[in-house]
Amino acid sequence: MSFVVWGLKHRNILIKVYTACCLLWLLIVCLSLSYYVISNPSSSALATAVFGIFLLGVVPLLPLYFLMRREFSRRRFAYVVLDPYLASVREKFAEVSKYFKGEKGVLWGSVVVLSFDAVMCALQRAVIDVKGIRVIEQLRREKKLYFDTLVKILKDEGLIGTDELKELEILKDLRNRVVHEDYHPTKQHALWAYEVARKFIAKRYPEVLRT
Repeated sequence: MSFVVWGLKHRNILIKVYTACCLLWLLIVCLSLSYYVISNPSSSALATAVFGIFLLGVVPLLPLYFLMRREFSRRRFAYVVLDPYLASVREKFAEVSKYFKGEKGVLWGSVVVLSFDAVMCALQRAVIDVKGIRVIEQLRREKKLYFDTLVKILKDEGLIGTDELKELEILKDLRNRVVHEDYHPTKQHALWAYEVARKFIAKRYPEVLRT
């Protein structure tokens, strides 16, 4: 009866009301037929009561089952098509998940680098949202497409808070140590780096995290 719980918790108020009404009706049917069996104690009366409960009480609930199946099927096959910047973010997060699952060893430095790279893609996309693609193209031509440059643009627009910026800067420093100083972070460092990246991106582009 998981579809009944699904119906009661559904965000659509009409489905909630329908489910509650069906349950109330089922209770009434059960009580009525139970009284019938008590008043007429026999095997035929019991069989009639069981059939009546199914036909009158359970059958009205069946549409909920098919609605739940249809909704779950839509979620399963729904896949948000992303632009190249956000698609890159999704790809990097997919790689990160392989490390946490143990599919690619325990190179936690790679998780830190991938998390930072995901943030860089998201920063570029955020700049495009407020300044347009030409700003990114110009920065690329001038070889100024760096973390600090992107962050400054967004900070000037009031799109990055102080605490958030502090976390991103620590992530950048951790990434630089991994890349340039052969630093080997722990799993806890990798988890922190991923969480910083995930939180930053989920706040702006939640569709990236939908599967």
